[in-house]
Amino acid sequence: MLIGYMRVSSSDDRQVVDLQLDALLAAGVDERHLHQDKQSGGRDDRAGLKTCLAGLRAGDVLVVWKLDRLGRSLSHLVRILDDLKGRGVAFRSLTEGIDTTTSHGEFLYNLFGTLAQYERSLIRERVKAGLVAARRRGRRGGRPPVIDQETVEQIVAALDSGSSKSAVCRTFKVARSTLNDTLERIGWSGAGQPGSETSKREAKRPREQERGKRLSREERDRASFLRQYLGIAVGVRRSVAQIGEQLPAHDRKNGRTGELVSKIASSFVAEGLAEVAPGPRGGAGWSLTQKGKALIDRADGTKSFEASRGGRNP
Repeated sequence: MLIGYMRVSSSDDRQVVDLQLDALLAAGVDERHLHQDKQSGGRDDRAGLKTCLAGLRAGDVLVVWKLDRLGRSLSHLVRILDDLKGRGVAFRSLTEGIDTTTSHGEFLYNLFGTLAQYERSLIRERVKAGLVAARRRGRRGGRPPVIDQETVEQIVAALDSGSSKSAVCRTFKVARSTLNDTLERIGWSGAGQPGSETSKREAKRPREQERGKRLSREERDRASFLRQYLGIAVGVRRSVAQIGEQLPAHDRKNGRTGELVSKIASSFVAEGLAEVAPGPRGGAGWSLTQKGKALIDRADGTKSFEASRGGRNP
């Protein structure tokens, strides 16, 4: 099936798709299978393009009047063409005479890919050369330090004299994370020196340190749901039916099992706790990731710590 896509850069009435429409209809595209946008080609979030690409199926041919109607940059265009090729969809550009169903069109497609890779390499080389030139002139990239050098020296002197990091943060009005990053950047290791006042205080607080590793209630609930629906083994696929069996009885009875399973699994995937694992026949399925396994293990470790304390609140 021939699917057509048209685009003009502005919603202004002076820019119309008539020329593109006539060319696509003459090429045999059915008017019912045309998509259009009135947006800049530099944008990836074009509604018409998204709808067009989502509706393409293996064996279809995407037809455009000109290459720049599909994408302004070469890299963006190649990404779209790579996606089409992977899905078994052909591409045809009428003005340039590109048709990936022919050997000539396939050659041009591969040529565009090579040019896009060359463009990316040139950009990397220019960036690296610019950074080297800047460093030779004493400039370093990234954000400027939050704490100036004079204040850093005062902080280090205070810590070496026995002040705690909390006291230093209050005195110099800096965040604890900023202080830690600054000390790591300058290589200060006074807190870990044997016999120092700071190391002695740290050694006296194992319980406070352990409490700091405990999960929030939301994280514990998340770990519990992961265990319930996906188990504790990484990479073991669970189908819709298997996950649905773990749903409450009233949810299984009202016919919403598939919808609820998809919603639960999608939230896990979005957080990186699970990944999609299609079945051998293409059926939906999901499996636990290393990140999800780590969350479950942390939750189990927290329970063990609380049990050792007799379940008392801190």
